[in-house]
Amino acid sequence: MEIGDKIETLDVAAVLRGQWGLFRVTGPTGESNLYTCAKGYSIKSIVFDDQFESRKNNRFLVEKIAEPVSLALEPDPMPATTGRHRSRAA
Repeated sequence: MEIGDKIETLDVAAVLRGQWGLFRVTGPTGESNLYTCAKGYSIKSIVFDDQFESRKNNRFLVEKIAEPVSLALEPDPMPATTGRHRSRAA
């Protein structure tokens, strides 16, 4: 799923299998929970989010709201120096 995608389902675990990121899941009673999915987990954690009006059908609404930040995009760290390094001017 991409950020902003929404799926209505009867089986939240089946929709989230193999996914990663943060998902808002609103149940038929209107209770909204945040599901965190990570690689290697089906569902890593569930945290209460909010209470909304009951939904008109008995399906769950799953919406992807965030993705984890990739460390691969960060620049390489500066190389360590030994203190013996001197500039040409020194």
